[in-house]
Amino acid sequence: MESIANIASLTLAIFLSISQWFSDGIAEYQKKNYDKAVTAFTKVIDEKVKPNPLYGPSLYWRSKCFVQLKKNDESIADIKLLLETAPEGELSVLAAADFKELTGKEWDLVNRDTPEAAWESLRNAFKKRDKNALMKCVCEKMGAEAEIEIADEHRSEKFWAEGAKIDSAKVSGVKYNKEKTKALLVFAEGTAPQPSLMMEKAGGKWVFAGKKSRSELKEFEMSATLEKPSVKVAISDDERKEIESLIAELGAADPGKRKTAYEKLKALGDKASELLEKAKGNPDPEIAIQAKKLLSGK
Repeated sequence: MESIANIASLTLAIFLSISQWFSDGIAEYQKKNYDKAVTAFTKVIDEKVKPNPLYGPSLYWRSKCFVQLKKNDESIADIKLLLETAPEGELSVLAAADFKELTGKEWDLVNRDTPEAAWESLRNAFKKRDKNALMKCVCEKMGAEAEIEIADEHRSEKFWAEGAKIDSAKVSGVKYNKEKTKALLVFAEGTAPQPSLMMEKAGGKWVFAGKKSRSELKEFEMSATLEKPSVKVAISDDERKEIESLIAELGAADPGKRKTAYEKLKALGDKASELLEKAKGNPDPEIAIQAKKLLSGK
């Protein structure tokens, strides 16, 4: 009982200290002593006690101090940290407004500047087990009821995106059920499932609404290896035109042109797979046959 009382006393002392530091920070801010205010708020932020109810408010007010000190980069960093760790609530609304004022951009949990930056946002969110970020980081063009799986060494997270509309992306694999109504996206190292089951580099636009469930790693491994997934890779308009032209040449009268087109399409690999999939239904039987051969890897 004595040890419990000691822990309670220590916890109370820490919370009293945090409250005092926060009050000191506000007082110094009101006096326009911004450097002293930063010092006080930093003490609250650096305190390791959990939960720390003044962590978010201290980040917010420290960002305000940095603005007054003409340190916009530091202010933006605090705002981003606040929005990443506390994505909901009135304080986040104020922080998002400050973010827009400082950067000229709307706040987004995912950095969409480049596909690489977006993917890094997803990886970081996954490492931190940030469910809010993960639910915003669904990477693939898909229709309603698509299932997303992201796995690490311990477990995977499944997200059922209900009616989501998501634009272009690059993924390691896509599998459909027999009715072609649900797509299972498997993220793995490289362009094929591998034992490490780490996430594949991807990018695109993210919209999410739905529910999530958890699957065991063994179940994920089975889903990733039972059948070889097809691969969809984002391509530019120029690349699309080139591929369409090469597919058309698969039906050329000149055997030399057909052979050249076949070899070029084969060299393009995954970039040509989506258009080759469509070409399997081409009314020209020669094009349809060659498209099937290319997709089979022959």
